[in-house]
Amino acid sequence: MTSRCSGAQSYLLRAVVPGPWQEDVADAEECAGRCGLLMDCWAFHYNVSSHGCQLLPWTQHSPHSRLRHSGRCDLFQKKDYIRTCIMNNGVGYQDTMATTVGGLSCQAWSHKFPNDHQYMPTLRNGLEENFCRNPDGDPGGPWCHTTDPAVRFQSCGIKSCLPRVSGAMARNTAAR
Repeated sequence: MTSRCSGAQSYLLRAVVPGPWQEDVADAEECAGRCGLLMDCWAFHYNVSSHGCQLLPWTQHSPHSRLRHSGRCDLFQKKDYIRTCIMNNGVGYQDTMATTVGGLSCQAWSHKFPNDHQYMPTLRNGLEENFCRNPDGDPGGPWCHTTDPAVRFQSCGIKSCLPRVSGAMARNTAAR
């Protein structure tokens, strides 16, 4: 596989099937705008010298991807996909937590045993390995099917990125 980026300053993600390069992109902001419009764009490479943009459906935490140094490319990853905490209900959470709040190991999304389920992992939906995810938008945040046959699924208890406002603090703010 040939690369449009080489060197040892910035980072480049390598994976099984890289996306095509889009040439004549004005700058990294334009590339970010293109990526931001797509649900399956989690990161992008921007080639400083050729003004090329490569949209990626994975991050450095995705299976079968490797982080490599590059002198001509910069790697940008959407914050939702590399945070260790959740925003809102955690639908965009993509970190590698694989244990529930009760300490149970998560079952791989590709396995239907010991707990059967309807979710099928694809390269683009984020159901990787056995990582905690929120594919159904559960208000409780990311969860997983467990490896315990007696506990079908359980929340992963991932903390919010936003600080909690206490009741007293909320009243004081409302009184202003």
